[in-house]
Amino acid sequence: MENIISAINKTLWGAPMLILLMGCGAYLTVRLKFFQILKVRVWLSETLGSLLGKKNKTACGISPYQALSSALASTIGSGNLIGVATAIASGGAGAVFWMWVAAIFGMATKYAEVFLAVHFRKSKKDGYYGGPMYYIESGLGKGWRWLSVIFAVSGALACIGMGGMNQANSVARVIDGWVKLPPLVVGGTLSFIAWASVSGGIGKLSKTVEKIVPVMALFFIGICVFIMLSDVKKTASALAEIFKAALTPRAVYGAMGGEMMRRAMRFGIARGVFQMRQDLGAHR
Repeated sequence: MENIISAINKTLWGAPMLILLMGCGAYLTVRLKFFQILKVRVWLSETLGSLLGKKNKTACGISPYQALSSALASTIGSGNLIGVATAIASGGAGAVFWMWVAAIFGMATKYAEVFLAVHFRKSKKDGYYGGPMYYIESGLGKGWRWLSVIFAVSGALACIGMGGMNQANSVARVIDGWVKLPPLVVGGTLSFIAWASVSGGIGKLSKTVEKIVPVMALFFIGICVFIMLSDVKKTASALAEIFKAALTPRAVYGAMGGEMMRRAMRFGIARGVFQMRQDLGAHR
């Protein structure tokens, strides 16, 4: 099984796929006239700015603040640590620079994904639904329904494999190094917390994440700032090494591979709330 997974991984996350993903981001960046760089004020006002300007709840019964917290809940996780560590281990310090480049292009890709999801979304009595599996068929035509099905099935498998199992395994390994808890106990606890959070629907979920996410984000950022300021000289030398090694072939490939691994892990756990994030973004 490990050999099969390794072979599939090399095929899906090999150089051709990485070039396609990066190339798509670069193409969209040009077509959108560098929107993510030149229109910072616009997208900041529609995200963080909406928290100040809109106090009313959305059609889903949650506030813009809860919508933002729900979106951040799926992007701040162990993948931010494991994926980056993998990239640096594979490509050295220079890999960090290329992750920054990939992030800039990725902003255009993500914007396009959300835009298409909103444009082709459907409505029901209980709210909206959509996403890639819907806009592939609606945008390209019914002849592409087979691709929509493949995406939906792949997304479901990713939730189980690259999402829940991978994330739970990472947490279990870290906790085992501290208090020696059996992996089954950690996995069972995480499953119960997840069930308790989502069992009440989007209303209960949003109320949960609005309390947890700000603390998690501040803790995450605070620890990073503390580490950088604890030894300014080493931080400066690390930054210098990042730019110095950025253009080596090893750094470029390592960064792309690490970023794709991080994206794979993040989108695995995020797939469950992917549709919700798109719909909430539309209301904002």
